[in-house]
Amino acid sequence: MIRVVVSPAKSIDTVKPVLVREFSIPRFIDRAERLVQHLRLLHPSDIEQFMGVSTKLAELNFQRFQSWHLPFTTSNARQAVYAFDGDVYDGLGIRSLDAAQVAYVGRHLRILSGLYGVLHPFDLIQPYRLEMGRKFGVDGARSLYDFWGSSITQALNDDFSAGQNPILVNLASEEYFKAIKVGELKARVVTPSFMEYKGDKPRIVALMAKRARGMMVRFMAELSGLPPGAALERAHEALFFVGLGEARYRNLDTYSLGMKQLAKLAQAIVHGPQLIFLDEPTNGLDPPARLRMIKMIREIRDSGQANILLSSHLLRDVEECCEEILILKDGRLVTYCNLEEERKANKKFLMLETRGELQGFVAAVAAMGCECAMTSDHRLKIILQDGAEIRDLYRLAATSKVQIRRLAYKRDSLEDIFLKAMENGNGGS
Repeated sequence: MIRVVVSPAKSIDTVKPVLVREFSIPRFIDRAERLVQHLRLLHPSDIEQFMGVSTKLAELNFQRFQSWHLPFTTSNARQAVYAFDGDVYDGLGIRSLDAAQVAYVGRHLRILSGLYGVLHPFDLIQPYRLEMGRKFGVDGARSLYDFWGSSITQALNDDFSAGQNPILVNLASEEYFKAIKVGELKARVVTPSFMEYKGDKPRIVALMAKRARGMMVRFMAELSGLPPGAALERAHEALFFVGLGEARYRNLDTYSLGMKQLAKLAQAIVHGPQLIFLDEPTNGLDPPARLRMIKMIREIRDSGQANILLSSHLLRDVEECCEEILILKDGRLVTYCNLEEERKANKKFLMLETRGELQGFVAAVAAMGCECAMTSDHRLKIILQDGAEIRDLYRLAATSKVQIRRLAYKRDSLEDIFLKAMENGNGGS
């Protein structure tokens, strides 16, 4: 079970349309009313100093607190996820999600709030501004953190009580996440960091990080927000593609190791991602199953619909599936190689077995601008230069009365490249 928490926005939108009819009342509406009763007592100049805002914003929020009243209805309030208007909510783009994706947001997203404690996306709210970090004493509490105490944490625990393997994805700011007592939370917390490279180091860019938080919620909704019928159809398609169509209703525990590997591939492709990570995809497969797996990986690659990042110690798998390779040693990049370019380059390196006197032939090849080296009495290595072709070698051999008994391209296998990297690997590429 997953829940995601985000911070509210300082700005409230009261104009753009709300595209859902569903609504609910905030869990802590009575406590929010208690806060507003105290906030109403503040003069605009008090609000200006207390919140650190301009005179204009202080007057606006003074009027908001005076106008705030119960009961909440869709005439005097709007759903929180449609009301908040800031970078996180721009990244989420709730109005451009389809109905199933919006429903996913409704089930999984929770919004932390200084006034309302914690909100479901469709909870009705009236406009306000009250940051969680502001020191505002009510009923003996010295701050909003004291005022909310364990209430927000308990509300999240109640959310998790009906599910297994609870995970809380923290996309809130530090100011708001401090309102959750992690030691009392009955869930594992995952806190992503969103960074961009500035120069040679990754750094957090505040504006883009805020948008990225909303975009992550959107991405989760897009991945999981399919209607049940469509999701089942998509799952069946993926299982049939990997050859598990006939076994799709069986319990996964009854699958063989090879079948489980195929099921993992189906799981990786079912959402149609643009980038697929495959870690040892042929591990545990018998030879026929391995060939099927390699064939499917190449089909996905050749379709152009997804890029594949494959990690494997089986060099043959890498060579059959990959166009580019990175070799790591001790956590550092030691070699980058474009296999296709390597194969093209190898066509310039020739190994010849000959019969006859070679001195005239070697001189003629050198005069053509090609590098030539004798490795034994009858063996040569030649590097063709641009413009030189193999038929030119046969012509020179005939003129020099030399027989070319065997000609082959020199080919550095991936194993050769790997071994060189391990011998010379001291970082770099």
